[in-house]
Amino acid sequence: MLSPVAQSSFKLAPIFNDNLNYVLLPAYDASLIDNKLASIAGVEPVRYHTIEEMETYARARGTGWHIMNMAAESANQMLQIVEYGSMNG
Repeated sequence: MLSPVAQSSFKLAPIFNDNLNYVLLPAYDASLIDNKLASIAGVEPVRYHTIEEMETYARARGTGWHIMNMAAESANQMLQIVEYGSMNG
């Protein structure tokens, strides 16, 4: 169950444990443009980098930018369940 306002028995999605007001999820696989991660259609995805390197490229976009992590993926999955009314995504 979801609620737009705090409920005593509800838990906040883990992605928001850092007091984030919103999260932007990528539309396309990550590509590198000027040593910064980008989500652009038709551009070759970046490959063969470590997590640390990818996080550096994400932070190069500015304050608050990160690579996709399990907390973001979990939030995305919960939203898909709400949108489609099924766990069969």
